[in-house]
Amino acid sequence: MNYPVEILPNPNYKLIDCDLSEYFLIRYTNSSDPETIWNKELNQIRQEAVCSPSEHVNDLSTSLLSIFEIKHIPIELTPAGKDKYAAYCAPDIEVAPPVYSTHFIPNNERGFWTVLINAIQDQVAEYSFGDRDGIFKAICKVVHTPTKWNFWHFSIRWHITDNNAFLNDIDDLKEQKKIIKRLKSEARALIAKFASIEKPTYNQLDKNCFSV
Repeated sequence: MNYPVEILPNPNYKLIDCDLSEYFLIRYTNSSDPETIWNKELNQIRQEAVCSPSEHVNDLSTSLLSIFEIKHIPIELTPAGKDKYAAYCAPDIEVAPPVYSTHFIPNNERGFWTVLINAIQDQVAEYSFGDRDGIFKAICKVVHTPTKWNFWHFSIRWHITDNNAFLNDIDDLKEQKKIIKRLKSEARALIAKFASIEKPTYNQLDKNCFSV
């Protein structure tokens, strides 16, 4: 099984710099069974399907649905593959393709959810602390963060207005953990509200957006 080289970084690529508001993000789920993903009572995906453990909401990995397609969702990095390919990188590096069984395997048990970028970009999640007065706010941001295994990797991150920083960039780790503990439920709920398990109609991204 050959690795899909179309999803790797490329010396001719750049950070995606065009309007992505009408494009979709896609993220895998550990099961393809709709019963484990979809909450029929709330008519939305389950929070644990957004990410589990919930602390991962701090910097949630997704991919841009375009050249990265649903057929790529089963790609699962092995421990050796994670060591070599899971790191963030520049968009224009040259990467040797991961090797089947050494660096990646297909996991056909996976499902997926998608979400329209425009639905979550700049949405505000509110949270509170038991020992602090007031309501605190975090703004949802979709950021292109290429990785060595996937140029189309995007992160859903949270800009903490009180700290004027992204949550994952807060230097005080105790403070960061406190915010994650308070924010994680609201953050997952916001994403779950707009996510879908149906395949959306989507367009291919114009090459000028990502290629020099």
